[in-house]
Amino acid sequence: MAELLFTPEEIERFKALQNVLKNDPVSQTQTTGNLHGLNPAGTVALFGAPGVNPRMFQTIINANGSFEKALRFRPSQYIRERVEILTGITAAQGTNPTSTCGDGMRPGELKVCMQDYEFGQEIANTNTVSGPDQGLYFTRADVDRELVSDASDFGPFVPDLFTGARNINAQSYKQFRTLAQAIMLSNAKVLWQGNRSAAPTGSGSFDFFVKQPDGLDRMIKTGYTDVVSGVACAAADSRVVNFNANLTGTSANFGSIVDAITDMFTGIEMDVSGGQGGEGMGYVNNMWAIVMHPRMWRPITRMWPCSYQTIGCSTLVATSGQQLYVDAGTQRQMQEEMYQGHYLMIDGMRIPVLFSWGISNPNVALDTYTSSIYIVPFVIGGEDVTYVEYFNHGNEQQEAWYNALNGNPDTRVLNGGFWRSERRMKAGCLEYQFWARWRLTFRAAFAAGRIDNVTYQDRTRMRSPYINESYYSDGGMTSRGSGNLYNI
Repeated sequence: MAELLFTPEEIERFKALQNVLKNDPVSQTQTTGNLHGLNPAGTVALFGAPGVNPRMFQTIINANGSFEKALRFRPSQYIRERVEILTGITAAQGTNPTSTCGDGMRPGELKVCMQDYEFGQEIANTNTVSGPDQGLYFTRADVDRELVSDASDFGPFVPDLFTGARNINAQSYKQFRTLAQAIMLSNAKVLWQGNRSAAPTGSGSFDFFVKQPDGLDRMIKTGYTDVVSGVACAAADSRVVNFNANLTGTSANFGSIVDAITDMFTGIEMDVSGGQGGEGMGYVNNMWAIVMHPRMWRPITRMWPCSYQTIGCSTLVATSGQQLYVDAGTQRQMQEEMYQGHYLMIDGMRIPVLFSWGISNPNVALDTYTSSIYIVPFVIGGEDVTYVEYFNHGNEQQEAWYNALNGNPDTRVLNGGFWRSERRMKAGCLEYQFWARWRLTFRAAFAAGRIDNVTYQDRTRMRSPYINESYYSDGGMTSRGSGNLYNI
């Protein structure tokens, strides 16, 4: 009998390894450039130019807004989360008796509205990199770079593996930094514009999403219906109005933007608080934020103080022919305090303002934009109502499956189970793949509002992080050309 080259235990390990690696990269060729040395095609790598000051600044604009940072994350194992809202009580039944011995009227029945929230699925890959080529330098003139500023505040959606990749001279930094930026850009859009019915490619698709979760534009709305019966649930509706005017002007139906936001917020708060006959949740333990595109913030604070301080008297003054005086210094102080503190004054309350690059903000004319302003509830009655739910890839059953393959060293769980990552390798070429399933859960649409078609001017020309938007700019090269670069 021939001697076995491997023990039975080693054969089983090889089988397990084959199972792990059968999802290999499509190509055994590197699909991205190197940072030092030469690229696969023989061109000089990105940082290979000689005689360059090694300290460098960066101008990449991140899409990680304060809205994304404010979201809370919690695990869920359910693809679909079905919830109900108690929406009302039917009219009393019967008629009043005509004598004391007759039967009295009876109360109506409770009514509920059922809603569904479903996971989206996100899959992202790094480029394929040739491992044996990493660490090569072309000549002694090929020196390391050092970032003077690194604005890589990636935010909660980016795999936390990326946060440790700070060595700009390593291929891992390049791959994780570029993928982190791409994930931020796509997720910020999906949080607002996501549509679970959209196809993964074509019109309405977003990068990395095999299936989108619904975004807030599809949840802060009117026209709610019960998902099973189709019966309308008007009490579950958000408040949505079409301002259709300039930020500094007045809407035919809603007055100034200060009137529109103040009236909407106060109406929502009165409905929810119960303090003036509302839904009985009390004034305390409720938390809202006003959310807008970051470009709108400076223009709205510049006009807010004057309008806020004259609400209720400007019409009277115009009617009676009297003059109205406002103190410029007081207005300026109020504007600066709101701008720096990120809040708007509404009926004596400081309501926090959050920002997101993912809000639709088309450039309709030179330095002119049209966007929406949102009132988003985060806590109602002491309970979170706007939060992210994700499938925990570190659950017991999934870990047992991976451990059954002799403890697979090529996979790991990140961000508390939000991401599952795997290393995929073939013939020295390496890439990483990441999976996530998540949804934005929004349980109190009735406590939310949206003011659409607010046009405003912003002449700061603040750069956008999105390639297809106005005032995006980059430039430069992705590689340094041929080896002749060293003959200068």
